[in-house]
Amino acid sequence: TALASLTTNAGGNAIIENVNTTGSQNYGSVTNVGGNLATVDSNVQFDEAVTLANDVTISAGTGSVTFADTVNGAFDLTVLSTGATTFNAAVGATNALDSLTTNAGGTLQVGDVTTTGAQRYFDAVTLGGELATAGGEISFNESVRLIDHSSLSSNGGHISFHGPVDGSTAGSENLTVSAGTGNMTFVAASGQ
Repeated sequence: TALASLTTNAGGNAIIENVNTTGSQNYGSVTNVGGNLATVDSNVQFDEAVTLANDVTISAGTGSVTFADTVNGAFDLTVLSTGATTFNAAVGATNALDSLTTNAGGTLQVGDVTTTGAQRYFDAVTLGGELATAGGEISFNESVRLIDHSSLSSNGGHISFHGPVDGSTAGSENLTVSAGTGNMTFVAASGQ
């Protein structure tokens, strides 16, 4: 039976597997995640560093998902939320993720992300950093808005933008795209 909510305090270390709640999940501690997390239209928040110990899917429904600190671990991370998903610190900087996927219907704010495999963003993205893969594709299904100079590097993986790409302030944000031998595709108008 699902818990009503789950909260851990700051200053400790939490090791969690599969967690199901009807309400929110708030992890105030450094957290090692080895299973899937699910809420019923409620928020999931990590205040400290997160390490993946297995492939992880976070399902929040209409709730938001927030990573206030770094995320590392050589596993797949999938975030399913039609609310706001936010990565406030680097993802995969010290131990690259295998892949990162977000679903359609919500919004994503992200900075630096490093994966060995694919990065697939199905929601509208606000980007301000460097996205890098070791040969995996980088794909955006909805709009991308830059809030800082940003670069994408895929080492041979395809890079595709299926929605418009725009800056926040005219003439202020640079975008550098490097796919090596991979294809670079811009389907919609950019800089409009």
